[in-house]
Amino acid sequence: MQRAPHPNAARVFVNWIASREGVQFLTQATRWVPTRNNVDESIVPPEEIPHPGVRYFDSYDWDFAVTTESKVRARMKEILKLGF
Repeated sequence: MQRAPHPNAARVFVNWIASREGVQFLTQATRWVPTRNNVDESIVPPEEIPHPGVRYFDSYDWDFAVTTESKVRARMKEILKLGF
């Protein structure tokens, strides 16, 4: 926001996009899972909606991205070369 052509407009936008109305708009426009739990998620494909109490794999996790991802990619290349 510091270098935005109109810093106050940027602040207003950020506040709106984080609001219930803004997240609802974003959900309808993109069909992404909303980040708020008070938004209608019926437009999102059911298989994409996370369930409470379930632990999910996070490919954006710092430890995975820094230490494990390259090993997984190398192993996948090996497996794919074997022609399974």
